[in-house]
Amino acid sequence: MTSHIIRRLLTAIPVMAFVALFIFGLLYLAPGDPAAIMAGDSATVQQIDQIRDALGLDKPFLVRFGEWCADLSLLDLIILYIFVGNTGREYALSGLYWLNAIISATALGRFLAYLARKFVKTE
Repeated sequence: MTSHIIRRLLTAIPVMAFVALFIFGLLYLAPGDPAAIMAGDSATVQQIDQIRDALGLDKPFLVRFGEWCADLSLLDLIILYIFVGNTGREYALSGLYWLNAIISATALGRFLAYLARKFVKTE
């Protein structure tokens, strides 16, 4: 049973990595410049460049993806919550959303597996 759980967890890692890369890629390809939108209509080119630099939007795609994945770690969320204060609470709330999504997806998956066993006869 333990080996089965370990095998399942190891097969879930590449799936989660692919989904994360796919979602990040969709966000990267979304139309519009986030820095220009945040700066507003009356912003100068220098102000937009400063926002881009502050947000890391001037970095290559894979570097930004790596930093995004590193920011998702639970340890990072805990450290931010403890040391940063109010700003860290936003990250902690984001982590709770992730935890809720994982628990909900697991419960839904188990329920659907139960239904599949109930209505599909296997020998």
